[in-house]
Amino acid sequence: FRRVLFRSRAEVVDDLAWRARTPTEQRRETMYRLLAERGVTSDGALDAALHAYQLARDETLTVFPDVREALAALASLGLTLIAASNGDVDLDRVGIGEHIADTHYATHVGLAKPDPRFFAHAVERFGIEAGRALVVGDRVDNDYVPAIEAGLPAVVIDRADALAGI
Repeated sequence: FRRVLFRSRAEVVDDLAWRARTPTEQRRETMYRLLAERGVTSDGALDAALHAYQLARDETLTVFPDVREALAALASLGLTLIAASNGDVDLDRVGIGEHIADTHYATHVGLAKPDPRFFAHAVERFGIEAGRALVVGDRVDNDYVPAIEAGLPAVVIDRADALAGI
């Protein structure tokens, strides 16, 4: 089923009508197409399938052991921590919600990474001066570059050491 899901997701992302939509909208369309291929077209079934997907995703999401400690330490310094993501993970369900002041999710704001406007909108939305923000991400293309293009300082956490030698 995983291959079928990935194939369907790729078809949605490659579809010009869906390419610029948020990842959550793309996920909904992917699930709709998968169910429709099997003769299931009710909104209730679609909502139930998406809910089951989100629960499974959140329950299997890897939160590295040092993340909770780092977030707690940063929050204890009085820093405002905002999760800015193309995803829409339930931070409480994955065990880090207590440290996050707010979320800036693509599905809610209508912009998605790597569009630099995603980050520019976040600082504007929360009333933060660009020079007083710091974007921390795990991808150069999706986090670091668009944050820098938006005028925000940024760092990449490279757990796989993929950037060594660059």
